[in-house]
Amino acid sequence: MTSNMIGNCRKHRIRMTSNMIGKCRKHRIRMTSNMIGKCRKHRIRMTSNMIGKCRKHRIRMTSNMIGKCRKHRDEMSTNTRITVLWNIFIISCLTLVISIFYTITWSSNWEKQVSISGDGYQMYGPMKKRNTSINRLLPTSDYKMEVITPTSQDNKIISKIINPHNFRFIFSEAKICDNINNTEVYLMVVVCCAPGNYEQRKTIRETWGSVVHSDHSVRLVFLMGRTLDVKFSEQISKESHKYGDIVQEDFLDSYKNLSIKSTAMLKWAYNYCQKAKYLLKADDDMFINIPYLLGVLRTKKIKNSVIGRKIVGARPIQNKASKWYTPKSMYNGAVYPPYCSGTSYVISGDLIGPLFHATLTTKIFWLEDIYITGICRRKIKANIVHDWGFTYSKRRVHGCSYKSAITGHQNTPKEIRKIWTDLQNKSLRC
Repeated sequence: MTSNMIGNCRKHRIRMTSNMIGKCRKHRIRMTSNMIGKCRKHRIRMTSNMIGKCRKHRIRMTSNMIGKCRKHRDEMSTNTRITVLWNIFIISCLTLVISIFYTITWSSNWEKQVSISGDGYQMYGPMKKRNTSINRLLPTSDYKMEVITPTSQDNKIISKIINPHNFRFIFSEAKICDNINNTEVYLMVVVCCAPGNYEQRKTIRETWGSVVHSDHSVRLVFLMGRTLDVKFSEQISKESHKYGDIVQEDFLDSYKNLSIKSTAMLKWAYNYCQKAKYLLKADDDMFINIPYLLGVLRTKKIKNSVIGRKIVGARPIQNKASKWYTPKSMYNGAVYPPYCSGTSYVISGDLIGPLFHATLTTKIFWLEDIYITGICRRKIKANIVHDWGFTYSKRRVHGCSYKSAITGHQNTPKEIRKIWTDLQNKSLRC
């Protein structure tokens, strides 16, 4: 039936009334649900197309008989069969290619990861080719790591360890805290960064981090975990050889592993920089006014404390859509202990050892500032010193915003350079 004749029986051309929809008036036959739009006697479908019917016999095909006429059991047309088989073949090939690609990629990345073994460096996995570009950039076997002899205090902790942090340093820069011209380390700056953030590291070296060249009481390193990207690994190796300021441990660098990264910072400082008076932790999007910070520390002479932007009364976020979602299985308290914003904080030198040991005997919690400056700090009964000079917010991108401040957050490399240039201007008026 044509679209304007829907509801008519073709033979009798009788319009069905609303109370007779689905029936041919003459034959009075009710069409069943699987025969909607057809008169049972005449087998005529009312829709404009003929999908699902044998055109000759007007029989609707059931779901288990798709492609066949019930009476003749005719197979689907050759074109239809070929189309289906071709689609199955393409999907199978794509699945096989993807599987092979991921297998090769995983194997390649696994073999090219670097770790320390004994007194030298080796590659993960059964690497046979020793002349790879990344291997040429790595320290040779004559590059010795300092062997740390456990103290009596360490031995007391061993039996209580629940978070061993058994990762190894790929690059340790073990000599960076040695005296230079009889000058001891007053402030050890550790910038936590992602392996791929070369531009941020370069910017810091050339701006606020360049203070280390004129003031030997300040030292600077960049801390990161390992990466699966070979290009980044090669870049990091080059930086380590050129600048001597890379500290890398072989945990996988990721946002969820920030507490592991901060534990690595404490472990490194405990092993190689115990004599530092203060340890500054900072993210790589921070601007740090080092001269101003040194003035604050030398004035206050703080001990047994973490110094920074104190946060009190923060509660675990139970919203699963949040970036900071924390299920009760991870933290079942109603309120977090007071802590310092993880964007930047300073640890007094006398806390480096106790705080590191506290991480070994405390179940790890994924929010690093709460874990290090909240949970572990509280465990050793250390203090928090609040200083308004620290902030987790973005300050105005101008030297005047930092002239009497310690830190500012969420700065791009370009903004860091602008702030640095403003502060170097002796005629700056605010």
